[in-house]
Amino acid sequence: MSKAVLLKDVSARTGCSSALVSAVLNGRTGRIRASEAMRKRIFKVADELGYVPNRNACGLRMSRSFLIGALAANLSSSFVPEILSGIEARCLHTNYGVLLGDYNNDDELLERWTSFQGRGVDGVICIGKPASFKQCILPSPDIKCVFVGGCVGDEECGGVWVDRASLLRLAAQAFAERGHRHIAYLTNYSPAECDVWRNALLSHGIVAGSIRTCHNFFEEGVAVATAILKEHPELTAFFADSDLLGTAVLAAARNCGKRVPEDLSVLGIDDSILCRISQPELASLRQPRREQGEKGAELLMQMLDGEPARNIVLQGELVCRASLAQAPENHSES
Repeated sequence: MSKAVLLKDVSARTGCSSALVSAVLNGRTGRIRASEAMRKRIFKVADELGYVPNRNACGLRMSRSFLIGALAANLSSSFVPEILSGIEARCLHTNYGVLLGDYNNDDELLERWTSFQGRGVDGVICIGKPASFKQCILPSPDIKCVFVGGCVGDEECGGVWVDRASLLRLAAQAFAERGHRHIAYLTNYSPAECDVWRNALLSHGIVAGSIRTCHNFFEEGVAVATAILKEHPELTAFFADSDLLGTAVLAAARNCGKRVPEDLSVLGIDDSILCRISQPELASLRQPRREQGEKGAELLMQMLDGEPARNIVLQGELVCRASLAQAPENHSES
């Protein structure tokens, strides 16, 4: 039987003190701090050695369960599994285990929360944008909460999210730099975000074209995008608020005899697998989903060690693919 790997083994391999290794692996941010390079090295060595913390001993010593709950509203969505992967990766070599709870309605949400309370979880990470989460759940003083990928935190609950406004500005910049002036926007978000989109285009001297709201369903997206393209033959670009809607726009373009990207450029959001299997491949705005999970777990562990709740805002990036190109010459100056 192989000998169990201890904290001191990780310490010896990295050349760091046991106190520093313990602080890094458990997400503590007190007097003992490590550089980002050293943090990555400690996690890498822990992974190579197969270090597994003794949760039972730590739990008895610190009066904690060392369990974290993760609530997800839609496990089938493209971004939830990657966020969960980040949470698991961040907790792998710490003392914390992760319990998963998925739900489809408010009753199931309350049921999962009650189950987590019964298991004695120390904290909960809520993934996504459940509009009723704060109304359904009133976190007890003994359970810390962090919202990841949607809701903004407050003085009681932490938050890790991608700046949506920055994504819209990035899309506007991508189209403007390629000479597009006639751009449609298909979204399932709020009117306030439509205003952000208009202002983002105006900063490049472009007046927003057709803006339509649509549920995040392929068939509905195809129907709405087809109608827009028929009503506005002058369009040279189409921004869709998800990769699913982006593929719907590609289908609508085919329905209308539009070539992508020769006649119409299309840009989505998420950088999901759909981008790489669509024809042509869909350009998209990548959201750092795994990083959101990692940061959310790290923030929760810091809060459990007495740090205050806070918001961590991440930025997206443009992933260029075949669906995004220069505006047709006969439209770029009109």
